[in-house]
Amino acid sequence: MSRRVGDNLILNQFAEVSVHQELDRANEQIETLTAEIERLKRSGNKAAEEEKVLELQSSLSTQGILKLPIESIEPNPAQPRKTFNEESIVLLARSLEQDGQQQPILVFEKSAKQYFLFDGERRWRAAQKIDWKTIDAIVVPVRQTQSLDNPESMRRQAMLANHHRENLNPLDLAEALIQEIALTYEIEEDAIPRRLDAAIARLTRRKAIDRLSILTALDKKEQEAGLTRLIEEETIKEEEKGVIEFLLSMQLNPASVKANIFPSLKLFDDLKDAIRSQGLGGHQAKILQQLSPKNLGVTDKQALKMRQQVTQVAIEKKLSVASTRAKVKEVLSNREDSEEDSALGVEAKNAIALVEKFKIDKMEKADLEALETKLKEKLKQIRASLKKG
Repeated sequence: MSRRVGDNLILNQFAEVSVHQELDRANEQIETLTAEIERLKRSGNKAAEEEKVLELQSSLSTQGILKLPIESIEPNPAQPRKTFNEESIVLLARSLEQDGQQQPILVFEKSAKQYFLFDGERRWRAAQKIDWKTIDAIVVPVRQTQSLDNPESMRRQAMLANHHRENLNPLDLAEALIQEIALTYEIEEDAIPRRLDAAIARLTRRKAIDRLSILTALDKKEQEAGLTRLIEEETIKEEEKGVIEFLLSMQLNPASVKANIFPSLKLFDDLKDAIRSQGLGGHQAKILQQLSPKNLGVTDKQALKMRQQVTQVAIEKKLSVASTRAKVKEVLSNREDSEEDSALGVEAKNAIALVEKFKIDKMEKADLEALETKLKEKLKQIRASLKKG
């Protein structure tokens, strides 16, 4: 072997060692940043958290952005987010086509040249709309995503990522929470909301609900200690512990989950479909839930038709929560009026219609006084007739 060849081999070996060391340092930095981000999330320091997230993205990008074949990537089977609004996907596809991909998706390797999505499913779906063959991606180190053979770990990791970015609507979040709690604590899914309802009701009666809410922002050890005290005082039952413990670990206020998230599970199917496929807001859906057969005094089929009509108005006109509430109130009010009208005789309906037609603002004062006199006389006759009856 010549000296030059030997020197080159030594240099290559040093270079290889250096690359591995750089990768190890990069992975260590990623793990450190991730732990710091989770700590900041618990502390509520949003500004510092966002700064660290940017730093993490920068650290990942140093590992290289790859152009991966779209067909080599599949959705994370543990993805808690089920709602992908078709309109938003089309708009994103148009943006990708015009301006290119601004941010790579994150994936982790499932097997040789096959990947699971970790972050960026909307971009991945949009790219397929415009027949892209490849997409920019960063492969996240397996140490960062924990074990790919552990579906519970993948599911929790995906739920945390989505929840902390506020990407999950109340319905997706509710279903993801129910599934995760049921698997983690071996509780029947139907029993989970009932146990939470019972615990919150008891805490409220005993004026201890604030003590539970305070635990949300504390670290795991402090949460466990606070929860243990509430159980010892029998303010929370042992069977309810798992549900509350899990919600606290996600930095979710159990009382808020009961009031704002779990009610989504009881929505009519058409409202759930509207959330998932048409982008209906969770708060609007809760209001539209009032358009039930019982409240409307109609059959299930009739109520469904009326609810779908109002839902379309809310979506197409992008009604606010307040406007949706006003619209639902109007529908219910009109229904009550029509029920009252249907019980009236022909003469009464005609008389009421005549009175409603009066355009009082266009009458002269003398005319108004004459009308008032006549109406008072008629009112006396009505009262006298009612007394006789």
